[in-house]
Amino acid sequence: MNAKVNNTKPTGQISYGIEVRIAILIQTILGGKNDWKKLEELTGIKSVKWRHFNSGVIKPSMEMLETLCREFPQYAFWLTTGLTDYNAGHIAPQVNVAFPGGIKGKIEILPNDHLSTIAFFKQSLNSLEICWNGFRDVWFDDLGPQDWTKAAEAFKKGVNASIQLRAYEITNALGAKEQKNLLTQLITLRDAHIEEMIGRMRQSPEVDETINRQREFEKELLSDLDKEELDE
Repeated sequence: MNAKVNNTKPTGQISYGIEVRIAILIQTILGGKNDWKKLEELTGIKSVKWRHFNSGVIKPSMEMLETLCREFPQYAFWLTTGLTDYNAGHIAPQVNVAFPGGIKGKIEILPNDHLSTIAFFKQSLNSLEICWNGFRDVWFDDLGPQDWTKAAEAFKKGVNASIQLRAYEITNALGAKEQKNLLTQLITLRDAHIEEMIGRMRQSPEVDETINRQREFEKELLSDLDKEELDE
């Protein structure tokens, strides 16, 4: 007879939630020390807030979570879900909290095996912010900083704000030169990220074919932009 799994959480007991994961990340960043000033310098959030969170006086704010995700994008997926995807570069700060981990459960962390992935994630975040600011200035510059619902309603669902950056709305908002600059930076860093990812996924026989198809597609995107620039 199989044992029945009890999925109910006893009242008052701590869960493996965002608070615990933030605390794990803070301990990793600070090496177990209570150097709240260092955390303030890294995040821009006052040291007293981090100290109050650590002592249980306050819960983590949305600002705290978003800042940690932006500063350490390799941990963002783990911070918000508790899960990891090592093959794609979404890791945990400690191996013993990594679930499901890597291919076939094997996790091997080397000092430099995620540096290119982190650089790509950070450039993607920067590009996304540039695109959003361009959209905002063109479409809803009259909205206030806390008009979240109105901004969501104004945002066009059809905009393709992705690695392709090929939507005409992006060209109109940023201009062709800035559009090409962002795309070139993303593809350059993405290539390095892919090389790292190949090493993490080498056990899959289809990886090289998939990567080659993606690279050919991106070459075509850059070629199209060059042609459009010459036509202007």
